[in-house]
Amino acid sequence: MQRLRSVVFTCFFFAWTFFYGIFFCVAAACLPYRGRFALARFWGVAILAVLKATCRLGYRIEGLENLPEGNHIALMKHSSSWETFAQTVILPPQVWVLKRELTWIPFVGWGILLLRSIAVNRGGGASAVRQVVRASRMACGSWCFRKARACRRARRAATARAAHCSPPRPAG
Repeated sequence: MQRLRSVVFTCFFFAWTFFYGIFFCVAAACLPYRGRFALARFWGVAILAVLKATCRLGYRIEGLENLPEGNHIALMKHSSSWETFAQTVILPPQVWVLKRELTWIPFVGWGILLLRSIAVNRGGGASAVRQVVRASRMACGSWCFRKARACRRARRAATARAAHCSPPRPAG
């Protein structure tokens, strides 16, 4: 019975994502970023609801109060597809870093790009990290830090961070 439920969910997931991707591309062209993300959040809510109804897979969130206010970097251990759609529901509006091949999927990939996602060539090594730094500045305005001193330090140390892949230290 669980196998049948899994097949039903998988069929729904692919059909919903494809058709919603078409709708999203058309609708998102007329919306600001927050409106686009609200549409993406609805996509995730629908998938989680159907997943719970078909496969009886629910979830519980612990530690949400520990998320910092404002802009921050969330690293996902991508061990399943679940966090891909759950993060649109659980986390505030965000910019995704993803492999560029995902943007080649008709409608779905185009919708991902409409969400200001940063598509990188994963085989690029340090150049991929530098690409993320440059694209983050464009997507977030600067490099998403609250204090001006941290922004100046981040600009000066961008090359060092790209080589070491370490997050910036908070100012103060």
